[in-house]
Amino acid sequence: MEVVTVCPFRVASLLWQPRRGGWVLTVVCKATYDLAPVQSRLAANQDDPNEDDNHWNDDPARSVYSPSDLVPFKVRADVILVGNAFAPRGEASRSIVSRLVVGGVDKSIEAFGERVYGPDGAVRETSRVTKVPLRYERATGGPDTLNPVGIRPDAQPDAYGVSPVPNLQPPGMLVQSRADVIPPIGYGPIAPTWPGRMEALGAHASSFSQQIVREQPVPDDIDPAYFDCAPRDQQLEELRDNERIVLENLHPQHPRLVTSLPGLHPRAFVVRPGGTPQDLTMKCDTLWIDTDRAQCTLTWRAQIGLDRPHGLGRVVVAMEEPGQRLTWADVERLLVASGQAGEPLPEAPAEAPTRSTPPPSKPLRPATVPFLRPDVAGDVPAKPPSPSPAVSALSQMSAPRAENALPQPRVAPTASGLPFIAAKNVGPAGGAPQPLADRPQPGDAAPPWLSAARQSSSPSVPSPAVPNATPFAPAAAQPQPPPATPFAPPAAQPSAPPPPPLPARVPQAPPSPSPSPLDSPWANPSARAGGNENLPAPTVGSMAAGLSPPSPIAPTATAMAAAGLAGAAAVAAFSSASQAAPPPPVAVANAATVGAAAASNAAAAAGPWSTPSDSSSSPSPAVSPRPYTHRGPSRDVVDLIWYDPKAAPKMREHPSWKLLLDKKPEPRDLDFDDEPPPEEPPDVRDRKDVFAVLTRGATTDAEGIQEAIGDAVADDGTFTPPLVLVSAELTFPFDELETLKATVTAVSPLIAGDKKLKETVDTVNELLKTPWLSSSSGVAERLTQQVKDAFAQGNRMLPPSYLETHTERMLLEQRHYQKRTVFGEPWIRSVLVPAGSQSLMPAYLPESLTKKLPMFQRFKARIVAEAHMQQDEYENHPAALKVVALGRVVSLQRRGFMR
Repeated sequence: MEVVTVCPFRVASLLWQPRRGGWVLTVVCKATYDLAPVQSRLAANQDDPNEDDNHWNDDPARSVYSPSDLVPFKVRADVILVGNAFAPRGEASRSIVSRLVVGGVDKSIEAFGERVYGPDGAVRETSRVTKVPLRYERATGGPDTLNPVGIRPDAQPDAYGVSPVPNLQPPGMLVQSRADVIPPIGYGPIAPTWPGRMEALGAHASSFSQQIVREQPVPDDIDPAYFDCAPRDQQLEELRDNERIVLENLHPQHPRLVTSLPGLHPRAFVVRPGGTPQDLTMKCDTLWIDTDRAQCTLTWRAQIGLDRPHGLGRVVVAMEEPGQRLTWADVERLLVASGQAGEPLPEAPAEAPTRSTPPPSKPLRPATVPFLRPDVAGDVPAKPPSPSPAVSALSQMSAPRAENALPQPRVAPTASGLPFIAAKNVGPAGGAPQPLADRPQPGDAAPPWLSAARQSSSPSVPSPAVPNATPFAPAAAQPQPPPATPFAPPAAQPSAPPPPPLPARVPQAPPSPSPSPLDSPWANPSARAGGNENLPAPTVGSMAAGLSPPSPIAPTATAMAAAGLAGAAAVAAFSSASQAAPPPPVAVANAATVGAAAASNAAAAAGPWSTPSDSSSSPSPAVSPRPYTHRGPSRDVVDLIWYDPKAAPKMREHPSWKLLLDKKPEPRDLDFDDEPPPEEPPDVRDRKDVFAVLTRGATTDAEGIQEAIGDAVADDGTFTPPLVLVSAELTFPFDELETLKATVTAVSPLIAGDKKLKETVDTVNELLKTPWLSSSSGVAERLTQQVKDAFAQGNRMLPPSYLETHTERMLLEQRHYQKRTVFGEPWIRSVLVPAGSQSLMPAYLPESLTKKLPMFQRFKARIVAEAHMQQDEYENHPAALKVVALGRVVSLQRRGFMR
């Protein structure tokens, strides 16, 4: 099932399993806005949903810049902020007090410049600042804490007797010495591997993570809050599409910015073979703000239960303005205008309904995600005996393509498109999009590593502006898709075709309580939330307890409900035939309290139900489309870089891989004149076996590596290193002395007019002439930091990442990786974080691979390695890996789903 957008919003999807044999498709929609006073505007260039967590400088050892959007569900709505705090009017000050207000979130952080504890233990402030990065690297923390990347309060002094003081702290706190404890605080997202989120996995912390949600089912006894990435005091029960945002000292031009989002929201329909289009309600659950770019993004999410992983169908997402209500006929016109009508969906075999139910008199409001209606979440409904004229036209006609239409996208066999739409039923498309004026170019202030990735993955054509559209006519005059909720017989509609039978209703799951700000280590201690301190955290069992027995027409739903994924509110959507009880209709008289949009929706819900009519009726205003199609998840392939031929026989004898490698391919039928194929050469067989282990073998986590080392000790005490298969991101740190030389080379052209920088560079150049510096990595690291500090204090019109980017490029081109003499010879030192671990584990590769490695400092990899005990005293991990086979994992994005 593919996901298509006919509006500026970007879309993506995630296929995952609530249990083995059950499948759920999570649809994600994302909108990007330019922050501006009074009301924010839709950005010209829209950000795509993030497939994975984006770390600062693309370094997994650092904090998260923007979290992954492809998560199965979220129990609460996340409000997160990254970037810098800015001094008012750009005047340098001792500290900057920032404030974020969104809904019930009201949080402040005081950001200081560089401070240190002197030799006497007192705090010393070095300089005033005009902006301070709001990263967790500037807050209190350290290894084995809730903030693993933060500054340790008990850090050892350097050679000058000073140690750093965290830059971020709660407002008004007086810090004078080491005795003053600074709590960790921040606005940004929490990484899924940090202790604050790993605790939610419980017993599954070593075997499950957010990165492998596509590969194995979600355990039923984890805390569903694991997928929420915001600090607990920045989580809300709900986010509105017209949310009011207050930023104080968090915008480059406005010391206090008060803005509201424009109220745009997605309108989604699900179309399956032989069925009528069904409405899919999407819930807004993430607000992400980047102060450097002066932009924010809103993310909506919905879940669709599937009876098989690659079912046929299409999800079409359009955009509605405040007070606007798109019908399926409107979306059809936008599909044709964008050239994405697609091929006809194959007809599903019609089944006779077991009972006849008249059409409803009043449709109930759609259920709120994560609970789904059975017609959206389950099997394909039975085809009505007399389809409506509009549906028949879709199945039998095709629309001519305009001369300037976009080329029709290819569709994989497993994901067919929508039926063609008759030209006579298509209204005029919206006018040509007009560019928005006075709009800052987004992305200029984004980190270079993110801008490059965004430019390579995003279309170069900017999103069009959305023209103002008047609200659509009342629902009674527009063709609406028939609701799938139970209904009462109408008074006078005898000729309407009977819809398929529907299952019983399911009660709503209880709402999850709001967390207390004091439960979070990132919370502002001055914040208090009343009334919910004693409420228990939601459990998976309590949130799925509202499921009723599934309908007999959906056997897959019976198995799914019996499995009982005891998880988040979204888990109730896993049953393909379960239905959430719709909330009571909102009275029109409540418009004064709930707003005009809510009253308009309530009035539409109270109108009489009618079957879809011919789209030749009064057309609805068209929204200028931004053609973009998400063609499903990417596929990971393994590129075999190197292997040790001596290790191939050991792999064949490995108990876990022996059955995998002993399996022979089916012999082909031989005719009387055919000869058997020649036997493969040994090197060809070795390469095939190594490749089979890398691609199909079961990977080992950190705990499994330790167990393998323990099991490899024989009764007489001898140790034979075992082979393990590890999947992780491989990082190659650069040599400390070469890093110092590259840093000096990069800053040398800029020392003119900077006395302090020139003195620092001259001192380092003198020290580089001494032979003892080549064997002292710690001294080289400190000298490098001194050069960086001197460079940063200069007033230059250069981006903050200039020095780091140029230095990294020079080192990478020369392949100046760290080398360690272990196992009797020099080896390239790389590090990785295996699943279920928080610390870096060294992985040693032969020095001869220096020029063969791809020119990346880090990349995803699968390695076969000998698991050894610690080889370097200065390594923190008790184990070490000696790599015998290396394969790089590359994600390929193809059109359609992978098989």
